This record gives sequence, structure tokens and C-alpha cells, in this order.
Amino acid sequence: MPEGRPALSRVDRPIFFIGAPRSGTTIIFEAFSAHEDLAWFSNYTHKFPRYPIVSVISRLAAFSNEFMGSKKQNGESKFRIPRPYAIECYPAWDLCFGEKFRFDYLINAQASESEQEKATHLAYRVMRYQGKPRFVAKITGPTRISYLNSIFPDALFIHVVRDGRAVVNSLMKVSWWKKLGGYEKPWWRNGLTDEDVKVCQGYDNSPIVLTAIQWRRIMLVARQEAAAIDPSRYIEVRYEDALRDPISCIDKLVDFSQLPRSKKVHDYIRTKSAFKDMNFKFSKDLKTRDINLLDEVIGDVNCRFGYV
Repeated sequence: MPEGRPALSRVDRPIFFIGAPRSGTTIIFEAFSAHEDLAWFSNYTHKFPRYPIVSVISRLAAFSNEFMGSKKQNGESKFRIPRPYAIECYPAWDLCFGEKFRFDYLINAQASESEQEKATHLAYRVMRYQGKPRFVAKITGPTRISYLNSIFPDALFIHVVRDGRAVVNSLMKVSWWKKLGGYEKPWWRNGLTDEDVKVCQGYDNSPIVLTAIQWRRIMLVARQEAAAIDPSRYIEVRYEDALRDPISCIDKLVDFSQLPRSKKVHDYIRTKSAFKDMNFKFSKDLKTRDINLLDEVIGDVNCRFGYV
């Protein structure tokens, strides 16, 4: 713990779900966050990031899974007042780090003392208001392991991985990727290498190649930064494995996180989760030439992660 940090702000072994967008992080993270020992940023924190006290509302989820909501694609509550659920919450991190955390790879970057203090205190307050001993968060895009590790030196990282072809296909179909510039320029800064840029140029800056190259770089950087920390603090989980046996998969992640097994999590998976394999879509949505193109551009890294 850095000198000068208040002892009361100590955050014990926070857990970070990381992975490229559209990799299945949400459905796995939501099931995991049903664990009774975990505090998390909620949809209320997302709306009111300056007021961590709204985490008190998330105490409702501790009573029953019926009081816990979820993202729209997984059956968000139809109640007039939405039930709290765990969510990726860049507005909260923006208050600690500014916009760089949202838009930069932060490869091998270290947080300043002020940033460390703000982030640690924020996580601690969420834990205190929610009444939980541990903190979990989801962060998609570049995995930012080195940066987060400089803030939380005992953090645990759960990297959700998915077939790169399915990730690219999904990103190409979501409206925000195209509307906000994902077809024309890199989504995140300071990550792509000169070689990556040349590959894109070699394919006439094709949007599908640009998207694929970014997935490839995210995966390579994740492995690179993970190699610099204790291997007991980093685990990879395949989206496809979670779909085949979600309870066993989440139990493995719970064990990795040094948490007790949870009946509440099992019940959440059985009654509220929608673990549905969507990987088949890329082979139907993409033309043969596009699949061959993706194999050319990211096939090497896809194979490293077990996809052929």
C-alpha cells in the first residue's frame, strides 16, 4: 500500500473483469456479481457517479436475486424504478483518471499518487455503502492491467476471451461502433503499432480489418501485461466454455477470486441468466471472403487462444 494512503481506504484483492467489447463479459460478469460478498458499480452509480452513496440501493440485491436487475439484452427489470445491477461504469472512473482511462491503451502506464488515492477511495466507499468486503468491476477494451495494478497491487484479473471472428462480426453490427467512428479510425489511442497501421493500409483501411487489428492488439497487450504480474492473479476464461457449463465456469472464477462458493450465484444462473451461444452468427453474417480475410489478419492470435 503506497505511503500516505489512509488505512481505511484499503481495498482487499479487487477483482477486474477485462476483455474486448462484445466478448461475453457482461453475461459472465453479471452472474459473478450476484455473489453475496461483492460490491460493484451499479446502474445508479452510472447515472450519479459523483455520489457513491447511491450504492446503498444495491443492498437490495443481497436479499434476493429478485431484487437484482440486469442489462436489457438479459432481461432488465420492467419495474418503473429499475432494480440495481452491476455495470461497466466509465463515468465513475472518469472522475478518478479523466478521459484517458476510457480512450487510451495505457500500455505499461502507472497511475499517479493522486489517481491511486481517488480510485482506491472510490472503490472503498462503494464497498462500505453496499456493505460488502470485496469489490468487482468490469472494464472492456484495452485491458489496462499495468495501470490498474499500479493502483491495486493485489488485484485479480479475469480476462474473458472469445473467438476474434465473432467479436469483429458483433462490433461491425452494433450501431455505436459505426456511428462513433469505429469504421474510420482506431477506437482507442496509443495502442496500434506501426505494423498494425501498415496492415490496415494494405487492405485500403477496410473497416473490418481495422476492427480486427484492434481486437488482435488488445489480446496481445493483455498477455504481455499479464506476464508482468504474479500468474496467480490472472486467469483467462473462454466465453464458449462459460456457455457450455456456466455454473462450473463461474465456480472456477469464484475459486480463483478466493471467495466461497455461492448458492446465490448458482440460483442466479439458473433463473435469471441467458447464457446463449451467439458465435454461430459470424459464419452466417460474414461472407466467405470476409472470413478468409479475418483468418489472414488475426488467425495467428486466434490460434494462440485456442480458436481454429
